[in-house]
Amino acid sequence: MPGQTPNLNLYKKNPLTDGEDTFNIETMLNNNWDKLDAAVDGKVDKAAGKGLSTNDYTTEAKSKLEGATSAATPTRIILRDSAGRAKVASPAAADDIARKDTVDAHASSTSGVHGATSAATALMIVQRDSAGRAKVAAPVAADDIARKDTVDTAVQPLQADLANAAPVSISLLPGQQVVTVPRDTPLNVLNIKGRTLINLLGRSGNCESISRQSASGATIVTDTSTFTSGSASTKITLTTTAGYFYPANMIYPNLDEYYLGIGEVKTNAANIMFHFNSLGITATTQKRFDVSTTSSYKNAVQLVKITAVQTPGSSSIEPCLYITGSSNNVTNADNLRFYKVSAAEAANIMLMSSADQIAASYPYVDDVKNVNGVYIKQFGNNMLPPISQWANGRPDGQYKASSISVISPDEVQITVGSGVSSMLSTLVELLPNTTYSVSGILSSVYVYELGVYGSFVANLTSGKSFTTTSATKYVIGAYKTGAQSSPFTIKNVMLNLGSSALTYEQQNEQYVFYPDANLAASLDGSVYDELYTDSNGQARVTRRFRSMDLTGDLAWEYGDTKTGSKQVRLPVSNQIIDSERVVKYDGKIIIHVYPYSAGDQSFMTQGADNKLYLSIPGADSGWGDNYTPTADEIKAYFYGWKMGVWDNPSTAYNGSGTKAWTVRRDGWYYNQTSTLPTIPSKSVEPSTTWQNYRFQYQLAVPTDEPVRSEGAILLSGGENRIEVGCGAIVREQALYGANDTGSWFINVDHPANFMGLNSTKLKYRTKSILGVYRDRIRDYVWEIDRAGTDTYGRERLVMQGGKSPDLSAVYEVTYTALDTYQIGIAPSLISAQYAPNAREVTDGLVKASQQLMGRVSVLENGTAQAKQPQWIAPTLINGWVNYDGGTPPAGYMLDSSGYVHLRGLIKNGATAGGTILFVLPKGYRVATQLNVPIVCSAGLISQLTIDSTGVVRIGMPASGVWTSLDSVTFLLGQ
Repeated sequence: MPGQTPNLNLYKKNPLTDGEDTFNIETMLNNNWDKLDAAVDGKVDKAAGKGLSTNDYTTEAKSKLEGATSAATPTRIILRDSAGRAKVASPAAADDIARKDTVDAHASSTSGVHGATSAATALMIVQRDSAGRAKVAAPVAADDIARKDTVDTAVQPLQADLANAAPVSISLLPGQQVVTVPRDTPLNVLNIKGRTLINLLGRSGNCESISRQSASGATIVTDTSTFTSGSASTKITLTTTAGYFYPANMIYPNLDEYYLGIGEVKTNAANIMFHFNSLGITATTQKRFDVSTTSSYKNAVQLVKITAVQTPGSSSIEPCLYITGSSNNVTNADNLRFYKVSAAEAANIMLMSSADQIAASYPYVDDVKNVNGVYIKQFGNNMLPPISQWANGRPDGQYKASSISVISPDEVQITVGSGVSSMLSTLVELLPNTTYSVSGILSSVYVYELGVYGSFVANLTSGKSFTTTSATKYVIGAYKTGAQSSPFTIKNVMLNLGSSALTYEQQNEQYVFYPDANLAASLDGSVYDELYTDSNGQARVTRRFRSMDLTGDLAWEYGDTKTGSKQVRLPVSNQIIDSERVVKYDGKIIIHVYPYSAGDQSFMTQGADNKLYLSIPGADSGWGDNYTPTADEIKAYFYGWKMGVWDNPSTAYNGSGTKAWTVRRDGWYYNQTSTLPTIPSKSVEPSTTWQNYRFQYQLAVPTDEPVRSEGAILLSGGENRIEVGCGAIVREQALYGANDTGSWFINVDHPANFMGLNSTKLKYRTKSILGVYRDRIRDYVWEIDRAGTDTYGRERLVMQGGKSPDLSAVYEVTYTALDTYQIGIAPSLISAQYAPNAREVTDGLVKASQQLMGRVSVLENGTAQAKQPQWIAPTLINGWVNYDGGTPPAGYMLDSSGYVHLRGLIKNGATAGGTILFVLPKGYRVATQLNVPIVCSAGLISQLTIDSTGVVRIGMPASGVWTSLDSVTFLLGQ
């Protein structure tokens, strides 16, 4: 059926229901068109892109729109002006529109904007201050702003390292000390001043013999079972409740002189005092330390001042030990010394607080010794040698392992029986009252004071620390209890300074050596030799004293005669009158007396008569009061020969009978000859007790000369343990021998008589072997060993495992000696310095390099210009002649490197041991006796002995068919 539209009510038909109706034009079309036309009357056409709104457009709205303006008029719509701008009132609320003037004022504000500040205030905007700076808090994170102090802290060390800086001076004293430096830097030695100690007891104080010693109320014997140096002490046994031990001779002091006596003793007696028996002398004690019952060696000390002298030159004091206790109490004495000291030294001694301090400042010396054999040592972190070099057992022989197997230098395995404990031990010198830490793979460690084994300083396990006592010498023992498994490994044992154990490292020491500086001084120290480093880096010495041996090849003259003695004289030069110091062949100190009145006196003149005058007791020379010796007979005396009557050598020769000369040995006389000797007695009898007289005097005009030095020390940043001492022996020529198992040895007493050698001992007993050199190049094939019972000293060298030395090479050994009293004393002070920053270190190294290049170029130029060495023919004696047949004749030659070579084939001479072949002149001699294997016909191995006087002789029977001198080489002066 039909219907209408909802809005205009237009008529419409339904196609489904009205489809059959007749179409009415009026109804269906015309009426609907009229309605549409009426509906659109008054409507506005819709513009393209425009929409229509149902809201009415009011007059008010129209007025507002028409009132729009670019001025800042309240309640008006903002209308941009022709320039596109519009204005508003000044803002008040935070969300008001900002005007240009507001923004400009904010932008040009210099403080306080939004709380901005130049201070380092948290959560505030950073604002520069009037100087254009602003502060922030100290940075923490890596990307924080860095402050000036942060940058300065980082940069200033770099600037300081690159700036010029004065070197830092340090003073090194004898013994050990700690030197702290800011960075790795070389140690530079500036100078060392000389010092001389004169033991007025001579060599008698070393207690190796009792020949010049005596006692009252006691008996004395030489005791080789206990000593502090050398190989013996004197054992004193009381026969009553008090006794005296007299080590040597009388001393003739003058008024107001000071004397210091020191003796090292151990005793079960009640008390020991270093004492002075006085004859016409008053000696007032200034300082004194006695020793009571003790099982270890202690120092008895007394300092006295001579306050009255009854008869100058005749009144005397006799140094001695005064012992009180009970009959049969036993005392052992060693290293006795008696020094005259200056008033200044006496004042310093009186400030010292202990006997040990005084004894360390005035060590024992044989006769007269100067600063010599000096070394400066820097210890590495590990103060112990590799475990493979440790001794089996404690030094007293206890706790020895049944076997030791060396796995590596730092590891051994020891085997012991069930329930038996064992120990490997080594000796070390440590700072007193100082903390050390020990570590390693081991069971436990015992620490003992040297010689004190009834108790221990510490017993600790790996990683623990201990503190030393006032002593300086210790035994460290790596211990294994019998309850533990066997074999037992001991490995990587380390001792370091401080309370915390460090990571293991091998012992690594650095040295500087001055082996033959021989720096002397006057008694008061006001005149002294001085070692210094010159502008080329060369060690030199300004010498104000000269030392020499008094030997038979000097220009001796006869002087005068007194009952029981003769006076001889020797021309000298550049001397200061009466400055002589003379040591007799037996170590006795010759006293200065003018005019001459008896034996063992000396004086020295200056001017027209420049001579040393020396008196010799007839008992020593064998010259009778009625006999005047010739110049050659005086020379024979200084070669070590005693004159007498044939078959009665103890009888002085007075002009009748047959003259005879003999060699001294152990109080007896040997090798009698009626031919005037012209060679040293030691060349005929090596075991003679004769030692050359020693003569030292002050120079009128100082001299300057280079001296040997070797090594360098690089101080590590932080603490460095430094030791200053004496006893350095640098590159001493060494012998070697093999045993029946094929192992080779240096520094043993009896190497199985290999190649005719009965000893490969070095000159001095070894404390520590530091290096071996083959033809001047370091040789690492030899191993340091402490296990041998035949070792001369603490250490020897071993080559084993099928290896053998180069028989054509020269081997040399650098080491420190045990018996330093035979060599010299340590300096009282060494002046040194170090560079404090990188610039100075670098500059110093560049300078040292330039100095070295300069010295090398001088050496190279000198070598290039040197003449070709020439072979010199010696004068063969005792029947020996050159072998014919085109073989080289006997000869000797000094090469440009300082080595003396022998060559040639000789025959037909006397072949007995001791036969002299020829004599080398000065400039081609060794410093100490040298024994060298030589080859003879029929495969015979003999021995050639060369001594310091130049005598070359057969040491063991040779062959007269032919004997070869080839391959005999030694370093000049070694």
